[in-house]
Amino acid sequence: MYTKQIRTTAATVHHYDDGIQILFSYKTPVAMHNPATGETWKTEKYYSNTTSRHVGEFVRQFSGEVKQVSPEQIAAMTEPSNIARARELAAELIALGHTVKLEA
Repeated sequence: MYTKQIRTTAATVHHYDDGIQILFSYKTPVAMHNPATGETWKTEKYYSNTTSRHVGEFVRQFSGEVKQVSPEQIAAMTEPSNIARARELAAELIALGHTVKLEA
């Protein structure tokens, strides 16, 4: 995993080896993309103009529908055990012969 800071703000994107990306504002997860499923989520909560701009920039990188979820849901999805489950899902899809596109 590596972390990339967005400009000189408190926003960072955590990039995992399997392509999962999570956007944090300070220590709060506000958006996530899982390339194994192609799903992208963003928080439905408004934090600030700057955070909203960062979330918009983040989700525009990915094609497909962006689902709005509660802050509690996105926090739960970014828990290490749930990220591990996403990795397992990707492995299961590959084992079934599906193509899994990993984006770094």
